[in-house]
Amino acid sequence: MRIQFPTESASRLGAATLAEAGISVLLELEASLIASIRAVLGHDASALEWATQDQLRLRRALEVLGAPSGNRLRTNPSAAAFTSPTNMESADAFDAAQMRVLHLGRVQAALLRREQRWMNVLANLVAGPEANYVRPISGEPLTSIAGKG
Repeated sequence: MRIQFPTESASRLGAATLAEAGISVLLELEASLIASIRAVLGHDASALEWATQDQLRLRRALEVLGAPSGNRLRTNPSAAAFTSPTNMESADAFDAAQMRVLHLGRVQAALLRREQRWMNVLANLVAGPEANYVRPISGEPLTSIAGKG
């Protein structure tokens, strides 16, 4: 289920509408993270690629909703953080969705690290006995890569 977001800036939306949109995006992000976790566990690269693209789209939607002017703020990532909705019911739903998405993101990062290690082992096995074993050079950690868009 794809959510259609208003094209007007986030500053023109009411607090209730903004909270509902934020919760909807988080729920969609949760579903996308579950799909990508299943793809990693099933070694399905195409499904993982699709889920990753979907997560990037949803990340941009969260940035737009969280920015006061409705524009994306790439220079200040903390400016895209949501403030909790004002009524208690929406705040509880929003906080619960945030916690589920955070947990699923951590699970996905751990699974991707494990998969990367496994791929390194396979690459060294395929290389054969005549190849010199070189420990793979660790580039940027997954957490810093995930923050880029």
